[in-house]
Amino acid sequence: MNIGMKAVNQNENENVDFSSKAQITQYVVDKMRNSICDQMTEEQKTNLNGKIQQKLKSGKKLSKKEAQYLKETNPQMYIQHMRIQAKAEALAEQLKHAKTKQQANNIIMASAASVSDKDPYKEYIMAAINKVADDYKSAPGYQRLPSTEADLQKRKNAETNSHFEKDGEEQDKEFDPMSWSPLQEIIDAMPKFDVPV
Repeated sequence: MNIGMKAVNQNENENVDFSSKAQITQYVVDKMRNSICDQMTEEQKTNLNGKIQQKLKSGKKLSKKEAQYLKETNPQMYIQHMRIQAKAEALAEQLKHAKTKQQANNIIMASAASVSDKDPYKEYIMAAINKVADDYKSAPGYQRLPSTEADLQKRKNAETNSHFEKDGEEQDKEFDPMSWSPLQEIIDAMPKFDVPV
């Protein structure tokens, strides 16, 4: 299908040939690619490249502007950045479900062990994993977690026992010795049947 259109861009006074889908696509891609890069000086580009590299090496997430710049100037690195961020976000999500510090540490260790030594971006991936782990461990929620499964079980047992003690205390407060009768206790313990009418 030949579209066969030509257009003149009023802002730039250039003739643009839209005779095929490929030319339209290339025009759109070129305009998108030029959007951020054209507005920057070489010094700004150099500074931004350095800032991006530093953030990637330290495991930090890129801002939208930095990610867009990386996407335009280095698509392969942008894809790797997205892969690294997906791995970091998956780790953060897994850590939300850890019930003990031991479980959290095991999740972190498994995530780090899953990174291949042959991965050319291993340094960036490990930095992202370490950043997520450090942020998680510095949060107050991590400090409140029990250390091991045994500590978790002790905590659960203590909470259960405290509920039983509270229930017993409430029953003692409600107990009226003058209204108690052994016959009523037997009647209360008997099974009850519903008879349809």
